Amino acid sequence: MDQISTDDNLKSNFVNPKENVGILHNEALKYVLEKTTEIPPSSETKAFVEQILNEKYENTSLSSIPAFPGNFNDLDLYVWIDNFEVSEDLKVEAKKTFDLFKNANNLNEILTSIEKREVEANTIFSGSELDLYYEHLAVARHTAIFWYPVDQGGLDGFQYIAAGSLKSTNAVNWWKVFAVDCVGGWVGGAVGYAGASLIAVIMQL
Repeated sequence: MDQISTDDNLKSNFVNPKENVGILHNEALKYVLEKTTEIPPSSETKAFVEQILNEKYENTSLSSIPAFPGNFNDLDLYVWIDNFEVSEDLKVEAKKTFDLFKNANNLNEILTSIEKREVEANTIFSGSELDLYYEHLAVARHTAIFWYPVDQGGLDGFQYIAAGSLKSTNAVNWWKVFAVDCVGGWVGGAVGYAGASLIAVIMQL
């Protein structure tokens, strides 16, 4: 019983040292969505998002984020992640997050899993890889909160988009949005996490 209490206390008191990256991610998402008054052609989405991000976050480049297929639903994330120049161990953890997003029943299930992995992160990685893993988990949590509906404790981030004529949110493959989101910064820098998410969402509208 004491061990359970200790573990619970660790979880409740742990603060991800890269939490600021997750906060920046959500700020960048909201900023671009509020500036999105029209939906660009799918082939121009990356340049469109990059241009708006640079209005607030100078020298942002999304060119290193591997391309998405013209039809976002055709994206095989488990193949796409292999284009990233990170360790195989990081890719394995990313795929675990993909599985979580794909199979979770609600926001709380996602947040509980991420919290547990944050506490255990330093038993898997160290140095720069640990930093990337903490970023990955911080962004995974924040993107889930941003996009999930209010009735589950989320922010319903879709409400911020300024464009008037859109498809239903049901047209968006959300688990894939979450998934590209939490690895985009591995090649696109801190703002790259939001960039990947924005490209994925806007391509589907």
